[in-house]
Amino acid sequence: MQSWQPMQAKVIEADLQSRRDDEGTLIYKAVATYRYRHAGREYQGHRISLHQGSDSFGSYQEDRYRQLASAANYNRTVRGWVNPDNPRASVLDRGLRWKLVLFPGLLCSVFILIGAGVLYFTWTRKAPVDPAIRDKRPWQARSEWSPEGIYSKNRFTIAMWWIVTLLVHTVTLPMLTALPGELHKGNYASLAMLLFVAAGLFCLFKAVKKTIEHRRFGPVPVVLDPFPGQIGGRVAGFLKFSRRLGHAVDFEVKLKHMRTTTRRGTDGDRETNIDCLWELASRGKVRVSAGSSLVYFAFAVPEQMSSSRIEDGDGYWWSLEARGRMQGVDFHREYEIPVFRVGGTPPAHKASEVELVHGKTDFTEELEALLDIEQRDGGLVIRQPAGKQKLAKPLTLFGLLFGSIGIGVTFTDAPILFPLVFGGFGLLLTGIGINLMITGYETIIGSDRIVHRTLRLGREQKRVDWPRAQVHGLRLSRSGSGGEGGKAVEYFDLLLQRINGVTVKVSAGIGGRLAAAQLLESLAMLTGLKARDEYLSAKPRKPERQQA
Repeated sequence: MQSWQPMQAKVIEADLQSRRDDEGTLIYKAVATYRYRHAGREYQGHRISLHQGSDSFGSYQEDRYRQLASAANYNRTVRGWVNPDNPRASVLDRGLRWKLVLFPGLLCSVFILIGAGVLYFTWTRKAPVDPAIRDKRPWQARSEWSPEGIYSKNRFTIAMWWIVTLLVHTVTLPMLTALPGELHKGNYASLAMLLFVAAGLFCLFKAVKKTIEHRRFGPVPVVLDPFPGQIGGRVAGFLKFSRRLGHAVDFEVKLKHMRTTTRRGTDGDRETNIDCLWELASRGKVRVSAGSSLVYFAFAVPEQMSSSRIEDGDGYWWSLEARGRMQGVDFHREYEIPVFRVGGTPPAHKASEVELVHGKTDFTEELEALLDIEQRDGGLVIRQPAGKQKLAKPLTLFGLLFGSIGIGVTFTDAPILFPLVFGGFGLLLTGIGINLMITGYETIIGSDRIVHRTLRLGREQKRVDWPRAQVHGLRLSRSGSGGEGGKAVEYFDLLLQRINGVTVKVSAGIGGRLAAAQLLESLAMLTGLKARDEYLSAKPRKPERQQA
C-alpha cells in the first residue's frame, strides 16, 4: 500500500459496532461507506484500516468513528489511498497499528523459542554413564567437568532471562494498552496491572544486566587444584579471566553444598526444591598479569559431606558462587563443580596462593543445649527433655495458621472442601507439633543391657529393654528440613538399631549434618557401640520398623 496514490473520499455513512468477546470484554469496530474518484471514474469503498476486525486496544476505533461521523455530518472529505492498478481497492488509513502487530509477534516468538528449546535438549541429550566410570572415576562422568576449566551456565541463564522477559511482556503489553481505557471508565482496580508491568521491567533489567556482564568478562572458567575437589580434603583453585582486572576489586567466593529434591503432589504436579545445606565464604585473592587475571580460593571440606551427583536431577551437588564488585559492571557467576571422596591422603595445601578457609567443626554447645548426657556406674544416660526439638514450634504455628484459615473460610461462600482441607491439614500439623513439644527420650546404655524410654509430659509411654549383644549400633536418619539463618537445614534423628532392623530414637531433631555426625561419633566413642553411616549412602534402604 505504500505505492498507492492519495485520494479524497466523501463519507456517506459511519457507524460504531460493538460486541462482547468470549471473556465478556466490550470490543468495537468502526465501519463506514465512502465514495471517491480515480482517473475520472467514481468508486465506492468500505475499508477503513489496514487492520480489519474488532478490538479494544486503546480508543482507535472510537476515535476513527467520531472522525468519519463528523465528516459525514458536515459534508467534509477525508484523505485516503487507492490502488492505481486496481482502483476498486482503497483504504482510509494505511498505517500499521503496532499494538496489534507486537502482541501476536511476541506470542509467535514464544512458541518458536519453545520449539527451539525442545530441539536443543533433544539433540544434546547425554548418553548413559559408563558403569565403570560411575563406580571408579565419577568425576569423569560429565564432559563439562574438565581439569582444564569448568564453565558456568551463564549463557543459558541469559537466554532464560530473555525468554522470561518475552513471556512477561507478551502479557503486560496488552494490559498496558488497555489501562488508559479502563481508567477512563472509572475502573481504578485495573491499576493492579502495573504490578505485572513492574515485573516485566524487572525481568528486562536482569536480562540486560546479565548480557552486559557477559559481554564485558566473557566466559570465565574455574580451574580446580586438586581435581576433583575432595571431601575430607579441600576445594581449591582459581577463576581465570582473559583480561586485566582493576585494582579496586573485591571478590567473594562461596562454596555451597546443595540438594535438589522432586516431589509429586496429590494433583500429579511435580514440585522441585533446591536447598542450600551448608556454605563457606572467603575473600578471593586476585593476581593480575600482563593480559589476564586469576582469582584464587581454597576451602576445607568436612569429611561428613556427600559427593556430587553425576547426572542432573535429584541429589546432592556442589556450587561455587563468585561475586566480584568493581567499577562499572559487577561480576557474578555460579558453577556446579565435582567434589568427591577420592581416598588416599589429600595433597598439601599451597599456602603461598591463598589461605585455606575452615568452617565450623565443633558443635558441642548446640548438642549440650539439645541433650543431657551423664556418666554413671551402670553406664551412660542420654536424655532429651521434652520441648527441645526445633521443628516442634514451627509445626505448631503453621498448624494453627492453617486451622485459622480453615475456620475463616467457613464464614465465606467457598465450597465446604476448602475449610475441610485447611482445617484438617492445620489440625494434623498442630497435633504433630504438640506431640514433639511434649515428647522426650531417655536411654541408658549399660555394659549388658540397653533400656530406652519414651516420655510424654514426663510419663513413661513406652519402654524397650534390649540385651546389648543384640544391638547393631548407632546411626543417623534424616527426618526433615527447615529454614534457619537464610538457608535450609537438614534435621536428623539419632537411632539405636537392633540386629533385626528395629530402631528406637535416642535423640530427635538434630540440626545440621555436621552436628549430627559429631554426636554420632562422640556417643559411639563413649558407649563402645559401632557408628553406622548408612545415612551417607545414596541407595534407598529397605523399610525398617521403628518402636519410638
